[in-house]
Amino acid sequence: MGIYVLLTLMSAGIGAALGATLNRVTQGALLGLLLGPIGWIVLFLLPRVPREKAPPNAP
Repeated sequence: MGIYVLLTLMSAGIGAALGATLNRVTQGALLGLLLGPIGWIVLFLLPRVPREKAPPNAP
């Protein structure tokens, strides 16, 4: 069971890293957490967010 938790958390981390390239860190983490690698693909299919309209990153 521990391997499933580890893989799920790794998938969320990868999703967050991919989301950071698109200014969608939270959405990337959630999609990676819930859908795994399919969530990564869905993340790249979402409409782009222009940099000036992206919410500011919290310090």
